[in-house]
Order: sequence, then structure tokens, then C-alpha cells
Amino acid sequence: MKATGRSLCDFFERTAAEERLLDCVKQGKIAQLSPVRPNHSSIDNRVSADFLRFLLLGGDESAPVHERGVQLQGAYIEGKLDMNGTTLQQGINLSHCTFSESPDFTDTQVSGSINLRDSTSPGFIANRLTTRGMVDMTRFWCRGRMSVDDARFGGSLIMAGARLHGHGGRSLSADRVEIRGALSLYGGTVADGEVSLQGAQILGVVDCSGSCFYGSDGNAINLDHSQLGEELNLAKGFSAVGAVRVAGAQVEGALNCFDATLDGQGDTALWFDAACIKGNVYLNGGFKARGRISCKGAIIEGQLNCIGASLDGCGGVAFSADGAHVKQDVVFRRGFSAVGAVRLLGAKIAGQLICNGRFDGDGEEALHADGVVVGGGTFLGTDFSSNGPVRLMFAEIAGQLVISGGRFDGSGQEALVADGVMIKGDFHITGNTRFTGEVCLLGAQIDDQFGCKDVVFDGAGGDAVSADGGVIKGNVILSEGFQAYGTVRMVGAQIGGDLNCNTARLDGFGRVALDADRVLVDGSVSLQNGFRSEGGVRFRGAQIAGELNCSAAGLGGKSGTSPFLLDNMRLGGKLVLRALESPLSNASFTGADISVLDDDEGTWGNNIALNGFVYAAFSSGAVVNATFRASWLDKQVANMAAVNDQSNPANDFRPQPWRQLQKVLVEMGHSAEARDVGIAFERRLRDIGHVGQSPENWWPWAGRIYTATSRALHCLYGLLTGFGYRPMQLLIWFLAMWLICAGIYWYAALHKRVFAPSNPLVFQNEAYFDCRPDRGDAWRGANPGQEMPPTYYGEGNWYLCQTLREEYTGFSPLAYSLDVLMPLVDLQQESDWAPLVPTPKQGYWDEFTSFGWKHFIRLLIWFEILVGWGISLLMVAIVSGLARRSE
Repeated sequence: MKATGRSLCDFFERTAAEERLLDCVKQGKIAQLSPVRPNHSSIDNRVSADFLRFLLLGGDESAPVHERGVQLQGAYIEGKLDMNGTTLQQGINLSHCTFSESPDFTDTQVSGSINLRDSTSPGFIANRLTTRGMVDMTRFWCRGRMSVDDARFGGSLIMAGARLHGHGGRSLSADRVEIRGALSLYGGTVADGEVSLQGAQILGVVDCSGSCFYGSDGNAINLDHSQLGEELNLAKGFSAVGAVRVAGAQVEGALNCFDATLDGQGDTALWFDAACIKGNVYLNGGFKARGRISCKGAIIEGQLNCIGASLDGCGGVAFSADGAHVKQDVVFRRGFSAVGAVRLLGAKIAGQLICNGRFDGDGEEALHADGVVVGGGTFLGTDFSSNGPVRLMFAEIAGQLVISGGRFDGSGQEALVADGVMIKGDFHITGNTRFTGEVCLLGAQIDDQFGCKDVVFDGAGGDAVSADGGVIKGNVILSEGFQAYGTVRMVGAQIGGDLNCNTARLDGFGRVALDADRVLVDGSVSLQNGFRSEGGVRFRGAQIAGELNCSAAGLGGKSGTSPFLLDNMRLGGKLVLRALESPLSNASFTGADISVLDDDEGTWGNNIALNGFVYAAFSSGAVVNATFRASWLDKQVANMAAVNDQSNPANDFRPQPWRQLQKVLVEMGHSAEARDVGIAFERRLRDIGHVGQSPENWWPWAGRIYTATSRALHCLYGLLTGFGYRPMQLLIWFLAMWLICAGIYWYAALHKRVFAPSNPLVFQNEAYFDCRPDRGDAWRGANPGQEMPPTYYGEGNWYLCQTLREEYTGFSPLAYSLDVLMPLVDLQQESDWAPLVPTPKQGYWDEFTSFGWKHFIRLLIWFEILVGWGISLLMVAIVSGLARRSE
């Protein structure tokens, strides 16, 4: 295309520089006016912009331009080079030139390349510029805005070492630019103002290594929604003041920020939200950022590598990868530090999540990874430290979660929050790890073991560990140096293996130390070998398939009075409470159901709630002595609420533990011990007033009489038969009554002459008058006026009567006592012999003062008859089972 209406003759006043240029373009040579860029115009370097345009458009017949095009070096181009809308058949080579005004290449089409190396200009306008070759602007100095929006470059755009000045605006505007090669902004390029490449399409590398970009409007470089065919290199000393934006961009290679320094000026320093990066993201090797690093929703097909990075969120979030999808590992380690939260909310990590270094939440969460999905393991290593909560709520981890040797400081909040986390492998916390603040695992799901060894959990005045509702399919190991200051909570947790807390040290700070209410354990629970708890231990409503072993444990703290609560627990194996450091006080087993109880004489202290406690047997080594077991049951209270108020033991008494103990002893073959326990139980009932309780609507005096009578009979029932548990004891009382009464009858018959035949044919027969105690009076009455034979002087004795015929039953004290005592047996003693009873006196006082052996023997016979009937009825009732123990 020729210049319309223009010819060489139009430029008749040409400078020496223009003449030389004219000669060179005809020959295809470089018109080198100066080896360096001129600072001022002179006759030797000045070239008119219009004359240059004339030549760029091909000249005319008088000034033909060689096919190599215009090649000019060291010129001072005066005026505005206006190439707007033109088409150039050759390339442009204007190196080391100085433009007095901003050239305009808007809508220009260049068949070749453009070379502006080491040139300078007040500005550069080239919107929609199209070139078939590269554009070389190495060390180009643009003192004003440079705009190449919508330009199309057939090769690379090289601006290495360039200096761009936006004067408060953009220094480079290249929105929607298309570059078939690389974009080179390396080698010390300085941009004072935003470099905007929004929507750009660049097939090669975007290399900004070692450059310095100073954003004017908050953005240092803007590559939002750009498409980069290779890596984006912001490395090797790259620095930016203002945001580096790559949001929504597609990068076929890596995003490399190795050894870069970014300053977001209090806002975002690096922003690549929703970007798609086919390679790795390197924020390492001394990478520093003041301001947020944001990659929300980004897709990274390689690693996200933050080795040795230093991040400062300037009072806000330091790193945010919420919703990001990383198809390999995410790595924070080797001197990594962040002041401000590191966020991975809802992120998907196909590889491992490795976290070492210092995470300082600056008053917020240190590591916030709620809902993160990790395809490999998650490792928080030896050098990990956090100042603020670490959150993994509802995270899904396909591999292990390993915490080894780190320091977690919740800064007055939770230290680790992993509620609802799902871990397909192990969860191990080892290597002298320390948590200051609560560790929350509410609703966590762990498909393998949960192990904590050499770990300190300091709840900082609150709970130390909260794993309520967690599901752990393997073992839970809290042992070998495990320490917790604050409550360890596992309320409603499900454990597929064992719960092992051997040698653990728990301190609830005046509250519960271990809270495992409603926990489900498919294996056993071990709290032994030096386990210590300063605070309550609770397994209320727990279901444990194996045993609960607390041998050699300290369950009550230094005072031995911290609660040990197993209310409504279901235990398939043994409950081992042996060799405890201190007797177990303030313990509650209300409603618990276990298989075997294994305890010893030092197990039990005071204030034990045992109502509803069911056990099938005692272990082979347990004490079954009735005295010990009765004293054990005497220590019980109705419930833990009654510990500090035992003013009414009658209301607090519970009979079920006594019946349960009897049942177990009987089933184990310890019948004698069971009977002793039953006897002790009846005595306790009487002692607390549970015997002889009268109806409330009775008159008080009637109730008192009824109660006194019932208690007396109950006491007598115990003396006679051991409350029915020792029916053979009646034989002892029977023998004692028989022999004692027989002795009294013998003494009364021999010395007091009380007994006489009851048959009138005998005691009225004169032949036996000498046997009567009143034989003298009797003989004189039968033989009045006659002299009494000497043999009738003194008193006779029917018991020793020699004249009594042998056909008549002789008096036998033993037989007589036995005949009286056995109401259903007739030994013909009671029917043939009877005590002599004086005729009653008229006055009561005379009758009372005349009481003697004859009256006493009659009363004794009546008493023995009643005792005989009572013993007989009791024996029949007990043997037939018609009488209950308490009756």
C-alpha cells in the first residue's frame, strides 16, 4: 500500500539522517545513525515521523524500499508515527530509537516482525495490531501507557528488561492479545502500573523472572481468563506490588513463583481463582507474599508446592484454596510460615496433604480445611506448629491422617477441629505432639486405628478431646505418654476394635476426665497399667463387647473421690477392678449389666450406687466372703445425687443389689455365703425401719404397736431360723428348749415335788398316799382318829415314788419336755403327768405374792407348748416354701 498523494518530492528538506536512511532502504541495509539511543534531536539523528511512515509504506518509484524493509538504528524520530489502519509488506526494525511522540499502530497489519529493541517512547498504541512475526521490545522504555489490546502477534512478544510507566494507570494493556509464541517480561523488566493481559492467548511461556511490577490500581499483573500454552514463570526474584491475577486462566504448564516476592498492599497478593493449571504450582524457594494467596476453585493437575514459602495475610487470610482441585500433592513444609489463615475449604486433593512449618492464624483459624477431600494421606509433621485452630470438619481422607511432633495452639479456641472427618486409613498422633486447646472429632469416621502416643492434649480450661459420635473401625489407642488436660469426650462414639488408654494421664480440672457415655466398642476397653484420671470417668449407657479392665489404675484422682460412672452400661466380658491405687468412691453402676465382676478387697470405697447392677458371676480370684460382700453393699447410696445427703437412709436403701448378690453366690455354688448375705440383708431391713411398716391411715398408737410387734417377731424369726436361710437352726433352738425345760422339770419334780399323776385312779388311790407331797394330811383325811404311820411323816414325791406300780407311765423329764414341745406327738407324758397348781387366791395381790414353783412350771409348760407350735409351723412353712424370707 502506497502513501496516498505522497511522493519523495514531498520531503525536499531532508536531514542527513533521512538521506542516509533513504540510501540504506534502497540497498536493504541497516541505517545505523548511532550505536546507542539518542537523548536529543540533531541533524545527524533526526528522522521525521512522516518520512519514516512514507518509507514504511514502501516509498515510491524514486525511493524504492528493499524487500528487507526499513532498518533504522539510533534515530530520533520526531513527530507522531501514525500507522493507524495501514498494511506493511515488510517488517519494522527501529532499534535504539527515540520517539518524540507515541507511535500509533492501531489496526496495523505487518507482514513481518517488529523490532523496537532498546527504543524509548512517551507511549505506545497498537490496539488490534497484527504481525506475522515476533515483536521484539527488549529493554524498550515506554514512558507512558502501552496498549496492544486485541493485538495478534505471529511470534513472541519479547519485552525482556523493558521499563513501562503507566503514570497512575496501566503500564501495559494487552487484553485479549494473541501471541503465537512466548511473552518475555524477564531480565529486570520494570512496570510501573498494571500489566493487563486479561483474556490473552499465549501459546508459549509467559516469563516474568526477575522483573518488578508495581500496580497502580491494586493489580500488578492481570492474566484473568487468559490461555497460556506453556508455564507462567514468576520466579527468580520476581517482585510485584499489587495483586498478581490469574483468575479463570488456563495454563498448560506450571505456575512458577519460585523465589518471588509479592505485596498485595493489604489485599490479595496472588489471585488465581478458578484457574486451570496443567502443571505444578510452585510457591517455594523463598517465596514471600504480603497479602492473600487465593486459588479458590482452581484446578491444578500437578502439585501445589509451598516449600519454604513465607505468607502474610496482613490481618486476613494468608492462603485460600477453597474448592480447589489438586490432582497431586499439596505440600507446606521446610520453613513454610503463614501469618493468617491457610484455607482449603472443600478442596479436592488427589494426592497427599503435607503440612509442616508455622501456621499462625493471627486470631483466626491457622489451617481451615473443612470438607477437604484428600485422595492420599494427610501429614502434619514434626515441624508443624499452629497458632489458632486447625479445622478438618467433614474432611474425607482416603489414606492416613498422621500428626507427628507438632504444636497446636488454639489461642483460646479449639486446637484441632475435625468434626465429621472421614479417614479411610489410620489416624495417628505421635512424636511428642502437643495441643493447647480442644481437639474436636465429633462425628468423625476412621476406617482403621486412631492412635495417640506421646501426645499432650491441653484443653486450656475446656475439653481436651471431643470425639462424640465418631466412628472408628479399628482400635483407639490413647497410651504410651498420652496426656490430656481437660475432658476427653467420646460420647456416642463407635469403635470397631479396642479402646486402649493404658498408662494415660487425664486431668479434667475438676470436671470429667474421660466421658465415654453411650460409646459402642466391639472389642475391649483397657484403663490399666498406670492409667490415671484426675476427674470423673464415665461409660454411662456404653456397650462394650469385650472386657473393661481397670487393674492397677488410679480412677479417683489423688483423693480417690472422683466419680466413676458406669450407669446402664452393657459389658460382654469382665469388669476388672483390681489393685487400684485408691479405693473406688463416688462410683455408680446403676442399671449396669456385665458378665463377670473381678475385684479385690481394696477396690471399694464409699458412696457406691449399685441399684440395678447385674452381673453373672464373680471371677475366680474375686472375694466371695459374705462379710466382705455385705460391707461392700453397705457402702452403697441410692444414686450419686445422694452422696452429700444421706440423712434418710430408709429412702436411700435399695434391695436389688442384695438380691443380685445372693443370686450370683447361689449360682456359683457358694450357698453358705448366699445365706449369710440374706441374713445380713434382713437385718439391714430391720435396722432402717423397713420391717413392720404400718399403713398410713392407722392411728399412731396402733401403728407403733404393730411396728414394735412386727420388729420383735422379725428379730425372733431371725434368731430361730436365720430368717429362713438356716432352717436347721430351729433344731438347735428345739434341742435347747427341750433340754432346758427338761432340766427345769427334773429339778421341779425332784426337789420341789411339783409333778403328779393326772389319772385320778392313781392320785386318789390310798395305796399311793405315801407318794403325795401332802401325804400326812391325805392319810389323816382318809383315816380320821387313827394314828398316822411313821412312813407318812414329811412330804412325798410322785417322781421318786417306789410304791407306784410299774404299769403306770413313769415321769421322765426329758420325755415330758419333748411331749409338751411336740404338739403332734403323744409320748403319754403330758396325758399321764401334770404339775400341781394351787387353788387361786381371792385377791390379786395375794395371788401375785403367792407365786411359786407350781405357778412357774405351769407357765413354762404353756410357753413350751407355744414355742413347740411356733417351731412346728415355721418348719412346715419354710420346708413347703409358703413363707417368704421377710415374713
